[in-house]
Amino acid sequence: MEEAVETATTLFWRGYDRTSPTDLTRALGVGPASFYFAFGSKEALFRQCVERYLAAREEAFEAAFGAAPSRAAVEALLRGYVDVVTDPSHAPGCLVVNSSPSTNVSDALRT
Repeated sequence: MEEAVETATTLFWRGYDRTSPTDLTRALGVGPASFYFAFGSKEALFRQCVERYLAAREEAFEAAFGAAPSRAAVEALLRGYVDVVTDPSHAPGCLVVNSSPSTNVSDALRT
């Protein structure tokens, strides 16, 4: 499952709306029935990808805010951010911003 979420994250990075269920099933090497059984929906898989992405970034913030002197906290925060944005395992930018779905206010993913 972890590998599947990682693969899906790579696809979603180009945009939620630009990633079709067919793109996902092909990349994951599963049929539609298996995809929906495992993840429920494209939206549910996207939410898993975003949660995983944010959890990894949160570690840098926790380390920074755990540092005692304020200078050490700022340094830890900046170093953590540099590690995140220079990580070669993902595309440049922010997954949440890069893959933002439609701007329709009633869109379920905006909550």
